[in-house]
Amino acid sequence: MKHLWKLNHPVLVFWWPYSNLQATQKLRDISIELGIDPDHTFCTGDSVAYCGQPEQTVQFLKDWGVRMILGNTEEQIIADQDNCGCGFESGSKCDRLSSIWYNYAREELSHDSKEYFSTIARNISFEMQWKNIVLVHGSYSDVSQFVFYSTPWDIKQGEFDATRADIIIGWHSGIPFIQSSWDHTWINTWVIGMPANDGTLRGWYVLLIPKTDETIEVQQKSFLYDASTTACKMIEFHLSPEYIETFSTGLWDNCDILPEIETKQQGQKIQQQTILI
Repeated sequence: MKHLWKLNHPVLVFWWPYSNLQATQKLRDISIELGIDPDHTFCTGDSVAYCGQPEQTVQFLKDWGVRMILGNTEEQIIADQDNCGCGFESGSKCDRLSSIWYNYAREELSHDSKEYFSTIARNISFEMQWKNIVLVHGSYSDVSQFVFYSTPWDIKQGEFDATRADIIIGWHSGIPFIQSSWDHTWINTWVIGMPANDGTLRGWYVLLIPKTDETIEVQQKSFLYDASTTACKMIEFHLSPEYIETFSTGLWDNCDILPEIETKQQGQKIQQQTILI
């Protein structure tokens, strides 16, 4: 856990660059327009995955200077493992397709990029408006844990107890949500590298804005980018047609990892929202 102490300015959080250079470049442009510097910009892991430009994306993130935590993909590459570490059932479609992009990314990444991964913390914490905020990938206890809105709250509560956090910001499951119980809030950050299974091609990010009344305004924001170039790069490097198709439909090829509730929500357009916590 890397502790950053108190942050008094707006913070931008995103996840899933997923070797998608075009989305990552667009989000950097947005952060500049918003006046948010790299020290207040956080990526919650999985810089490389499905898309076609892993080395360029990692180097872009490194040059941008954002604060990043390790995802399961970075951890597996550091350890020179032969799979992405998502825990997909052996022989499943997700297992088969992930092996294609993982092996491609591992071969494409330079020694410099892999060394960069070794400098990244697994978790980051900071304080905003007297609230302790902890960034995780899947969960604090398991970097590859799939946490959904439908995941029982007692499982989430265990993570709050372990971290002493008031707010946990994570991802890995691929489905965004904000959920509160009493004085605890779980935020699954929004994806930039792949569509969020809602039938659109938008990328997503979260803004945390400290307010004068000591609350935090959480803004869920979307943006458009050159997704056609992203798909063309995937075709150029012979990556999985199933994932390439996602960049025309905005839908995942399969929902194997999703619980029943989230599976039924496929194709339902996610709305931008703002809440106070």
